[in-house]
Amino acid sequence: MTIEEAIFRYHWFQRGEDGVIELFLDHHALATFRSCEASFELSMMANIRPIHKSWNLEFGIIFHKMIEEFYIAKRDEKFELVRWLQSAIGLWDEYQMAAQFGEHKMYKMLGGVYGFIDMLAQYADHFAAEVDRLRVIGIEITFGKKREVPLGEFTPHFLLGGNSVNHLFARGELQRHLSVRCYLTGRIDFLMDSGNAIGPLDHKTTAFFRGNPANTYDPQEGMTGYIFAVQQIMKTSFPELLGQRKVDRI
Repeated sequence: MTIEEAIFRYHWFQRGEDGVIELFLDHHALATFRSCEASFELSMMANIRPIHKSWNLEFGIIFHKMIEEFYIAKRDEKFELVRWLQSAIGLWDEYQMAAQFGEHKMYKMLGGVYGFIDMLAQYADHFAAEVDRLRVIGIEITFGKKREVPLGEFTPHFLLGGNSVNHLFARGELQRHLSVRCYLTGRIDFLMDSGNAIGPLDHKTTAFFRGNPANTYDPQEGMTGYIFAVQQIMKTSFPELLGQRKVDRI
């Protein structure tokens, strides 16, 4: 595969105006490559995806959609608990959770749609007062394609072996030294101002709880990337706020 063919095939692989190769990588791509290079090749390069839908993934999607709706309504002072929970039931049916996962053990442990709306009601009750003290700066902030968050530039020394990068190039085209610029891409669900600090607010779902969740909580490196991204985005998009607050995780 030539470099031009790779640019055509992969949305995250481009050539800058100065001819330097540019990689636009999100947390999922970086974490996949670090954990398993073969998985990166299959998912990111061969575009092979699982056939069956995952309970964890589907549940995480609808949960985050409802949380987004919650914060937007709170920001616009239009939040109504009953209407929000009715929306949750509609979304649950839209994703056909009962039909797809009715026999899944986690579906049964949650209690189906009734357990889902009960969990959301508890979330709203617990975080309502907390949300009132936060000012929403932005929701669904997508970054990366405009090169807002540079990760650095390097000149790798490629070996004619079997690593992932080499599969992008035919042997005759492989350059021994090639400059590569990397940029972080992603989407910040919520950017909040607490009055003392500005930072991303993010939610993570888990397949199950065992004991005290605080003892096993792992903030993931994705949050580190969000914090780093906010520090860069604030310089260009919200410079007036940057001088008033420290940029940190809320």
